[in-house]
Amino acid sequence: MIKNPWLQILYGVLLALLLDGLLFHSGIYARYLDPRSTAGELHGLLTVAKPKEMRGAVAVVGDSRIAEGFSAKLADAMGGGVRFVNLGIPGTTPRVWHYFLRELDPDARRFSAVVIMLPNYDETSKENFNDRTLDLSYLAPILRYGDAAPVAGSFDSRDARSRALLFTFLRGVAYKQDILDFILHPAERLKNVNGYIEKRWRAIYDYPGRPDSLEGVSVDSAGRLRFPASIKPELKPLLQTYLAEMHYDERLQHHERYRALWLGRIAERYRNSRLFIFQIPRGPLHYLKPAVAPFGVLAKLEANVLPADAFTAFERPGFFFDQLHLNARGREGFSKALVARILPLLK
Repeated sequence: MIKNPWLQILYGVLLALLLDGLLFHSGIYARYLDPRSTAGELHGLLTVAKPKEMRGAVAVVGDSRIAEGFSAKLADAMGGGVRFVNLGIPGTTPRVWHYFLRELDPDARRFSAVVIMLPNYDETSKENFNDRTLDLSYLAPILRYGDAAPVAGSFDSRDARSRALLFTFLRGVAYKQDILDFILHPAERLKNVNGYIEKRWRAIYDYPGRPDSLEGVSVDSAGRLRFPASIKPELKPLLQTYLAEMHYDERLQHHERYRALWLGRIAERYRNSRLFIFQIPRGPLHYLKPAVAPFGVLAKLEANVLPADAFTAFERPGFFFDQLHLNARGREGFSKALVARILPLLK
């Protein structure tokens, strides 16, 4: 029996790392992740994203604004043989996209082009994305031991860095809620896992978009929102907040630093490929705020950065179903406009 308490702690840590590595880093548990969770959705897309089907395709990467706003099906129809794939994962950011693309495209040669969305070009965000620990929930299935230092070092706060190290070395900690839910509802989990992702992948391709519209929403001369009778009550406070934040113009260093790091790493991975960056239609009332031309980090990137006004024509209430997302009409128009911009640049 080991009597030295420090040795007991050391052996306990080593045993925990060994068990975690065998069960979680090996990928055994990942196949049973709840496909509706953050980690499960990302891992599921990696699982069903067939390499042969994607080779030579144009990958359009982003968050829920791409998931809702871009139709690969429409893009394929007008692509003249060029195929498109929608890699929009709700809630994700450039830090997640970098590691997601590394797993999906290890040699950075799978796609004929990679197209990255940004919510804006003006680098004004109140949120410090450097400390966005939600990223770790998405990254849990794909971070490697060697990622511990660079990922932890990309966070600003000590607490976030500690969490990044913990989630990287002990992946089971990141999965704790998922594991508990699996233990409590094993039959339901197995039912959800079997075929869910494949069906959802097809559903993404066939998805026509949301029919709802903000048509009729306007801003009066006093800067107050006016709503039509058809507007859903729950949207009113969201649109009020959106309008207030739309005029936030302070450029913060942490946002510039974040973009320099993660967009820079994506650009470095695809330095021998075609990389495009564009500003997604920013919102239903952004026609009131002129688009800012790429500057700073974006102006220095080795990438094709599309003009800021490339898609501002869709920044109208009739093209959105809420304060962030394009509706079916906006999805169709934007998808066609994006393809029309990208295709000539691929020749």
